[in-house]
Amino acid sequence: MPSRRELDHRARVVGIDPANYVNDSKLEQRILWNEANQATVTGTLTSGTVTSTGTANTDGDTVTIAPVTYTFKTALTEVVSTNTLTSNNTNVSNGDTVTINALTYRFQTTITKPYDVNIGASADASLTNLVSAITAAGTIGTDYGTGTVVNPDVTAAAVGSHATVITALTAGTRGNNFTLIPTAATLTATGVNFTAGVDPIGNQVLIGSTSDGSAGLTNLKAAILGTTSKGTLFSNGTIAHPYVTGSTLGATTLLVRGTKSSSGITVSTTGSTGGAQLSWGATTMQTNVQAVVAQPSDQPGAQAGAALV
Repeated sequence: MPSRRELDHRARVVGIDPANYVNDSKLEQRILWNEANQATVTGTLTSGTVTSTGTANTDGDTVTIAPVTYTFKTALTEVVSTNTLTSNNTNVSNGDTVTINALTYRFQTTITKPYDVNIGASADASLTNLVSAITAAGTIGTDYGTGTVVNPDVTAAAVGSHATVITALTAGTRGNNFTLIPTAATLTATGVNFTAGVDPIGNQVLIGSTSDGSAGLTNLKAAILGTTSKGTLFSNGTIAHPYVTGSTLGATTLLVRGTKSSSGITVSTTGSTGGAQLSWGATTMQTNVQAVVAQPSDQPGAQAGAALV
């Protein structure tokens, strides 16, 4: 007679809950019957193909893969807040400061501590050293003080026309609360607060620049995966689809596959005037066929009927 542990393992392999059988002999009889009669089924994932007409989508067109609706946009709604620091082209003085939120950068002829910024040979050179300190570029210990780290809230653009545009790292209205305060008489900010930040709207997809719609399909796949390119190909606030993944991508088609066991997933498209530029082969993605995996009884935790993932 096999041990109870072995019976438990074998039972799970063929889809039996051993807790329903207190008697080992009856459990073994049921296991033997299932082992003799269990059919092996090859699992297939739910799938569907979205096809482009070869024309780019228009603003507001949608693709729904239940329960998520993706909206194509010519430009993502989200905007990062900015402020501009401008020099009058007269160099800063020793001890002048620029404060961004709670972090203060101090201009010094001799740098001695973190967030000291070296006063350069010209106004633009000093402003460039500030940009390096904000972005942790340039030469640490020379352009700015050792121990300075990249600013956690903003980045700064290269100096042009005696000015640098300082931009919040993340889109949204939160950045409108950021502050930029120079004490140098030669430097001015656009205002105390950063401005123009607009919050992201999740599941927006950039249409892209290609007239045949291929860029839109590429961006839709990225949005479904929800991993990289947030804020560029698709909006921040978008997360990976809970039930499907973007699979094979062609010039005019995108294959979408399920990632876990589920019933048929409803899909649809809508378009603005002239009709949708994308369509599905059916209104419901092909339903999964659950895989029955025959595993040896010495594999702990083996499960019959495990969904193909």
